Amino acid sequence: MKKLHEKLDDLYEWLDRHWLALPLKKQRMFLLLFFAGYVLLTAGVMVSIWYETGKTNLHIEQIEIPVRPQDEAILDTLIFKQE
Repeated sequence: MKKLHEKLDDLYEWLDRHWLALPLKKQRMFLLLFFAGYVLLTAGVMVSIWYETGKTNLHIEQIEIPVRPQDEAILDTLIFKQE
């Protein structure tokens, strides 16, 4: 585990050095490209969800407690009956 941690630290340092070696204009360009990719990916997922939920007709109903006949005594303790 220590070796993995050391290798990841070395990789992080190497990436940091290379990032700082880039001119500011290139850093900004990369940052804008990554952000644009993130926005496109997010928009694509949202459109996909919107499209998929538009296909189905969702019904919101009350949740029912599944009860087997032998569990009716347990059900009586869980639900307050109005008298």
